[in-house]
Amino acid sequence: TGGQRISPRRIYPGRGKGLFRSPQDPAQGLQAHWLCGKALLKRQDKLEIMLMFPNLALWLRLLLALTAAFVISFIMTPPVKRFAELVGAIDIPKDERRVHNHPIPRMGGLAIFLGFVISLLLFVPMSTQVMGMLLGAVIIAVMGAVDDIVSLNAWVKLAGQVLAALVAIRCGIVFDAISNPNFFSDITTIPIGFLSIPLTLLWIIACTNAVNLIDGLDGLAVGVSGISSLTMLVVALF
Repeated sequence: TGGQRISPRRIYPGRGKGLFRSPQDPAQGLQAHWLCGKALLKRQDKLEIMLMFPNLALWLRLLLALTAAFVISFIMTPPVKRFAELVGAIDIPKDERRVHNHPIPRMGGLAIFLGFVISLLLFVPMSTQVMGMLLGAVIIAVMGAVDDIVSLNAWVKLAGQVLAALVAIRCGIVFDAISNPNFFSDITTIPIGFLSIPLTLLWIIACTNAVNLIDGLDGLAVGVSGISSLTMLVVALF
């Protein structure tokens, strides 16, 4: 250091206080070096983990969200079942389309929806688009629960679907381009311009009714929805 004498206080700023009172004590000096080395190793391990898993925080948040949604849905299933029995939302097998041979409560999707909503509020940053999706989903869920009780008219259900879609669109959930079916072209998407809003409206209503129309066999709608959700999750992550 150019002949300049380094004071021990610069190396051990805590000299005279606490554990390391004097750097001249060999045992305390070794303990100080051991603690510093241990801290450096821990920091190095953390850096290595971050380099191996750059999106570790995202994966942990995703895992927590899925676990919370599953647990909440599992816990809410018995109360929803009792509520369905209380209000008379019972599916009685009247035709060959039903595979069950005894009356069973409806509203099973309500327990899944509660798990979805609570998990979304806990783990997803709220934005205008997320709020629009949530409000539209609430409209569909409420209308579906009422339909399980009193069997709404088809036009009433369509009006509710249109309202839910318009709420989502108003909050910015709109696609303004479609994939180019020509795989050999350099252009991957095709802008749709002024057709974005009507096509988004049509797409939301079509997807809603597609799930609704296959809700006749046990597990069919939830199976198809689960596969679709998993596919969208993989596309969003990768």
